Amino acid sequence: AYVGTIAIGMPPQEFTVMFDTGSSDLWVPSTHCHSLSCLTHNLFNPHKSTTFKLLDNPVDLIYASGRINGVLGQDIIQIGNLLHFNQTFALSQKQSKHFFQNAPFDGILGLGFPSLAIQGTTPLFDNLKNLGLIPYPLFAFYLSCRRENGSVVMFGGVDHSYHTGKLNWVPVSRTHYWQITMGRISMNGKVIACKRGCQAILDTGTTFLLGPSRRIAKIHRLIRVRPFESLQYTVPCNTTSTLPPLIFTIKGIDYPVPAQAYIHKNSEGLCYSTFRNGKQHENEAETWVLGNTFLRLYFSVYDREKIPLTQMKTMRETLRERNLLTDFSEEHPYSLSQNATNDQNIIYHPLRNYKDLVCIGTIAIGTPPQEFQVLFDTGSSGLWVPSIYCHSPSCYKHKSFIPQNSSTFQATNQIFSIKYSFAMINGYLGYDTVRIGKMVSVAQPFGLSLKEFGFEALPFDGILGLDYPRPTVIGATPVFDNLRKQGVISEPVFAFYVSSQQENRSVVMFGGVDRAYYKGELNWVPVSEVGKWLINMDSISMNRTVVACKHGCQALLDTGTSLLRGPRGPVSKIQNLIHARPIGHEHLVSCQTIGTLPPVVFTINGIDYPVPAQAYIQSLSSSCLSNFYVRPQRVNESETWILGDVFLKLYFSVFDRGNNRIGLAPAV
Repeated sequence: AYVGTIAIGMPPQEFTVMFDTGSSDLWVPSTHCHSLSCLTHNLFNPHKSTTFKLLDNPVDLIYASGRINGVLGQDIIQIGNLLHFNQTFALSQKQSKHFFQNAPFDGILGLGFPSLAIQGTTPLFDNLKNLGLIPYPLFAFYLSCRRENGSVVMFGGVDHSYHTGKLNWVPVSRTHYWQITMGRISMNGKVIACKRGCQAILDTGTTFLLGPSRRIAKIHRLIRVRPFESLQYTVPCNTTSTLPPLIFTIKGIDYPVPAQAYIHKNSEGLCYSTFRNGKQHENEAETWVLGNTFLRLYFSVYDREKIPLTQMKTMRETLRERNLLTDFSEEHPYSLSQNATNDQNIIYHPLRNYKDLVCIGTIAIGTPPQEFQVLFDTGSSGLWVPSIYCHSPSCYKHKSFIPQNSSTFQATNQIFSIKYSFAMINGYLGYDTVRIGKMVSVAQPFGLSLKEFGFEALPFDGILGLDYPRPTVIGATPVFDNLRKQGVISEPVFAFYVSSQQENRSVVMFGGVDRAYYKGELNWVPVSEVGKWLINMDSISMNRTVVACKHGCQALLDTGTSLLRGPRGPVSKIQNLIHARPIGHEHLVSCQTIGTLPPVVFTINGIDYPVPAQAYIQSLSSSCLSNFYVRPQRVNESETWILGDVFLKLYFSVFDRGNNRIGLAPAV
């Protein structure tokens, strides 16, 4: 048998499977299987995959050599660099021991036509084809008889270095199995089978050459098969060099199979014929199954559509030609003008300050555009939205992207996982056109979530990150970098005006700064670490007494949070100073004290940025809460604070990528 490794689930669980053109279903044994044949193989554990979904449909699969019973499920399937989400597959719960117990594979991955598959399911290859994950709808086998690890199955194209001469194409006679019409089978110039033509099925799932019992008996007489003890198909090993080849003639071309191929020598030194009796139904046309005895000699290509065959490009080459694989490149620094009021180069995009908590804006993805509400977040760098394949509760409460409805969408095989302080998502990467107002980013990488946790009650569908590029998160190029690289914005800068007065007055601007949104001059602070919107902060004080950041610390300006977050010790000290009482995860403050409490002053680059009590205390209908929260601190991490919208509503902020600096000034 020729087997390969696939992975199922997240995190991936690996299995060795037989790639079988004689069936169309994918199955692996599950941890719920207690048959002896299951205990000798790798078992899929549904509880260890965060992306698994149980369909619970009963399954009964019958093969020539065995049978399995189980249920259907859905999960991520990975074959090398090919990836498909929500693939339906079977989890066996009972297996026949005669074949599977000693089989060198855990399960089977079928590559036959959909008509062979379990009713209502789509085979893996068809999903790869339908979603455009392979360049061309074909696959090919090279089965090596010389090296254990030399064989290969290729998807989406043909590598011509694996065969000699031209490919000879034969039409499929029935789109069920990979079945073709064969002209005859001959030996020594005499037709010995398939005299009036017959059918042949190319089947990588069997080693043998299967045919009608009468024809097999005739061949066995010609090659002098004789029983030996309990073995029925033994051949004297010394006859191998004298026996003639069998010729399979297909579409006028002869395909000889020499005796060295159709006679196999086992580890005990016995030689046996690889011809076996196949099951022939009454009134069925003469049908042969050409297994690996034949396919080891002949490179085989399985083409699901009639297309001209040429030297195929790899998926990576195809993406590169379409400008879908991009790398971030730093551009030259520039001098940013502060006199940019009503500058036509500035692109404004309105934001909505939802309940004074987060600022969200509308973007569109795809052709035609599909609209989403996203959080514009300087604390992350990727763009993601829910996908139609996500079945988490939060996805049902938000808009989902439908890849099939976009003519410009390009899927990839790359998966991602992101953990936020409050939530997490898993998904995969795609490319499409992204519109932010009148700005258009072509071939923009973005994430499509498959599983979400923690977003159920949030007022936005996804997140658009404006941090520096990070290679470990979604895509190679964030939206801002693509806009910059494609020349959509005039200068590599963006700025936030977060209004607390009116819900719809907030704005993010790209390509310049409009000084109508701030008072005085911008005070520039260099980022302390290129790659994050992180700056050095001098101190945090109340009533002219330093209460935190005594020896200097770091501050991250983050539009993705509404709070002021810091280490446990300093935050607890501030909570005590403002008389905040812990109630669960919150800290309550007496609403009557808001008018008497002093401001908290953040000193940055020698300049004081006061935050009054009216800002750091949130007034609700019946209570008041502190906006100071504890931020988990990593071991040996220096004191770091996150300045969210509580701070940014007071201070207009400019994020200057060209000069790696942040500008701050009092907001109007």
